[in-house]
Amino acid sequence: IMKGTARVDVGGRYHDLKRGDLLGEMGVLTSKPRMRTVTALDAFEALEIACGDIDDFLGENPRVAISMLKILGERLREVEERLDAWMGIYVA
Repeated sequence: IMKGTARVDVGGRYHDLKRGDLLGEMGVLTSKPRMRTVTALDAFEALEIACGDIDDFLGENPRVAISMLKILGERLREVEERLDAWMGIYVA
């Protein structure tokens, strides 16, 4: 996101995204469609990267690639924690 804020609906859970946040990265990285609803909350601009251009873009912008890895890691950890809670697994 270059400018503005957006709200993404992830199965009834809402996350507000702001400048510097990612959306649509799973679709562009895997070339498979994702089913999420994203709503702009105000004047909104985003950088669009086509699936076929992602490898070159990330190669030319390694800081973006590192940021993307960190965000994906955080999101994966959140999903893992929710699954553990759902299954009743306590992790200290």
